[in-house]
Amino acid sequence: MTKNRSIIASFLAALVCAAATYRFYVSKKDHNPKLEGGIRFYENFRTQSEDPSAVAAQDVVGRWKDDLPGFWQGQLSAPANLRIIFRFTEKYGQVHAYSLDQGGGLIPATSARYFADMQELWVVFDSVLGVFQGKLLPEQNLIKGVWTQAGRNFDLNLKNGGDVPREFRFLNNKVVTGPSQQLQEMAGFWSGEVGLDNDEKELVIVYLNKVSNDLVEPMVFLPNEHEKNKNFPVGIRNFVLGGGDTVKIVLDDPLDSNNAIFEGKWDREEKTISGLISYDDTDDKDPLVLVWSQNYPASTHVLSIDVAEERRL
Repeated sequence: MTKNRSIIASFLAALVCAAATYRFYVSKKDHNPKLEGGIRFYENFRTQSEDPSAVAAQDVVGRWKDDLPGFWQGQLSAPANLRIIFRFTEKYGQVHAYSLDQGGGLIPATSARYFADMQELWVVFDSVLGVFQGKLLPEQNLIKGVWTQAGRNFDLNLKNGGDVPREFRFLNNKVVTGPSQQLQEMAGFWSGEVGLDNDEKELVIVYLNKVSNDLVEPMVFLPNEHEKNKNFPVGIRNFVLGGGDTVKIVLDDPLDSNNAIFEGKWDREEKTISGLISYDDTDDKDPLVLVWSQNYPASTHVLSIDVAEERRL
């Protein structure tokens, strides 16, 4: 590990390994021309889903909010019969998937389109080279669809159960620890800059998403790495709010089995979390101050690394 290693390395390593960790179902025999054809299908589909001419009109955005937000559950028709949760947020194009039988880690959609008139949906997941195509059947509270990956198609029908699924609560409780009321107070965006090896600065945004009145889901955004799609979050391993308003965030680095760890203190009046990032294979510690905002932050909301250093001292 090099000195002053960027926290970004840990985040991006998770994305590099996501295809292996969260692949729904790809058997060894898929490494053949059929697989290559599947990848071509994915790449072509992804290009179509990002067609600039397909930018959602205001009425389509409204229909998305009316038709889709919430938790949709289904079971992939693969030999393993994997249980899947799709979570559609109210923000157009933002979809999060969770494979319950494969660890349940966050799999963010990197692009999505909704054809409101036909109530048809396309969702693309870069990290697993997967595509979901579905049709909303509102009278059945169902999205009837097909999951395509590695040249293979699997039926995937998603049912909206209304409330936050028990399975999602179980997953989230393995990640988040702390008093529910205080966690609710922290809901929102926490952003700051961390120094890189080349003396540049990288924006990091920790989002505590208020899922319900008693549940928050933590995730991380790296807008400098994903300028084209700022809706592309990364899941985290642990978020702990301890006594004395101490905060600890643990991020996996699956490429070399190391962790990036942020430890800080929440200042309720200043609405900041000031602390240090460390790594389990080096003694280096880098300062980071996260500043709260209700909405996705602009760079003007972010304290510089110099201010973070002053606060640490």
